[in-house]
Amino acid sequence: MIRNRIMKIKRIVSITLVCFLLVFNSHAQVAVSAALDSTNMMIGDHMKLHLTIQYPPGISINKVDYSELENDENVELLKNGNFDTLNQGGLVILQKDLLFSIYDSGTFYVPPIKVDYGFRDNNQSKSTYKIQVDVMTPQQDSVYLTAIKPIIKEPRNWRDFLPVALVVLAVILLSGLVLYFVNRKGKEVAPPPPIRKVPAHEIANDKLDGLKKKQLWQNGEVKAYQSELTYIVREYLENRYDAQALESTTSEILNQLKSLDFDDNMKSQLREMLELADRVKFAKAEPPVEAHERLMNYAESFVEKTKPELTEEGYKEGLVELPPE
Repeated sequence: MIRNRIMKIKRIVSITLVCFLLVFNSHAQVAVSAALDSTNMMIGDHMKLHLTIQYPPGISINKVDYSELENDENVELLKNGNFDTLNQGGLVILQKDLLFSIYDSGTFYVPPIKVDYGFRDNNQSKSTYKIQVDVMTPQQDSVYLTAIKPIIKEPRNWRDFLPVALVVLAVILLSGLVLYFVNRKGKEVAPPPPIRKVPAHEIANDKLDGLKKKQLWQNGEVKAYQSELTYIVREYLENRYDAQALESTTSEILNQLKSLDFDDNMKSQLREMLELADRVKFAKAEPPVEAHERLMNYAESFVEKTKPELTEEGYKEGLVELPPE
C-alpha cells in the first residue's frame, strides 16, 4: 500500500518536472531582437529598426506591443510595416522593418518593443533592448541655422483678405450687371472686352522691377524680400511651365523641373535661390549682403533665358489670361 503511494508520488513529480522543462525550454527558445543600420544619424533623417522574433512551432505570438515606441516624445514612428515569415532550422522567424525619425540633436534611445507569447496555458513575454542613437546637426558653411523652434503664426496681411474682397467685388459686379440688363430693357448690349493674354515673363519682370524699387532688404526686411523674390519665381514657373510651384516645397519643385531642358548652371542657381529663401523664412538665417543682389540677378537671368520665342504672330507659350483693363 505504502509502496504504491510512493510510486504514484514519483509519477506525479516526474510529470510535473517534464512539463516544467517543456515550458522552460519553449521560453528559452523564443528570441526577440531589434537592430539599426547605424547608431548615428542626421537630424530629421529616416532610420530603419529591424525587428526579429524567433520561436519554435507550437508557440503562439499573442501580441507585439509598440506602445513605448509610439508614445516616446523624442522618437517619431513613421511607418510600421508587416511581418515577413520564414521557416529555418525547425524555427519560425518573423521579420519586419519599422521606420522612425528624430527631430532634435543629442543622444536618444529607441524604446524596447514587448512581445507576448504563449505555450499551451503558459503566457510569457520578452522585450528588445533599448538602443542608443546619436543624432547630429548638419554643419553649415556660410549660413548659420538657429535651433528649430515651434511654428510662429505670421500677422495677417492684405493677401489674407484678398479672397473675401474678391467675393464682395464679384457680388457687387454681379448686382451691377443685373441692374444694367434690367434697365436696358432689350437694348442692344455691346460685347464684353476681350480677355488680355500677357506673357508670363513680362509679368515676372514687372514684379521684379517693383520689388527692387521697394528696397526691402536695404531697410532690414530680409525675410519679406526673400519671400517675395521666390514667390515671383514660383509664380513664373507655374505660369510658364504649368508647374505646381506655388504650393510645393523646394524639393518637389526641383523634381518637377527635371524633365525640362535647363542647363546645370540654371538649375544650380534656382536651387540656391529657393533653398536660401527657405532658410531665411524657416530657420531665421542671415545671408550675406551680396547674396540679395546676386539672387535678384539669378531671377532676372532665369526669366530672360527661359522666355518663349517671339514669332510673327506673337508669343504662343506661357500666356497668362488677365481680365481686361
